[in-house]
Amino acid sequence: GNVFTLMPYAVSAKRGFDLHKTTFHQRWLVMTSFVEALKQAATDTDQPVDRLVFTPEVPHASMVHVHVKGTKEELEAARDETVDNTGYKVFRALRGESTQGSEYEYFEWSIGEGNEGYPA
Repeated sequence: GNVFTLMPYAVSAKRGFDLHKTTFHQRWLVMTSFVEALKQAATDTDQPVDRLVFTPEVPHASMVHVHVKGTKEELEAARDETVDNTGYKVFRALRGESTQGSEYEYFEWSIGEGNEGYPA
């Protein structure tokens, strides 16, 4: 690319940074607390230690990759059952085979404007 084709991306990124720079720390706190809560819930329910993997293991930002062991069909069925029972949807779509191996699917999980208000 050149300055004419890349400038809209640079302007958009700068605008996004300026809009959200004051909320980054709170979003990061919420994300890290969610990751820790899920790890603890997996331990409390005797899930295998490799059932749920986060990359990075400790979030560096308000987004992580979540790798879940299971088939796409099993994981989507579990998601749909959770939505029916609680009204919460943890992921919209799985992104396919993860870097953890062929027995995992993964999704990107982020804390944005719609869910940044949860207590950390």
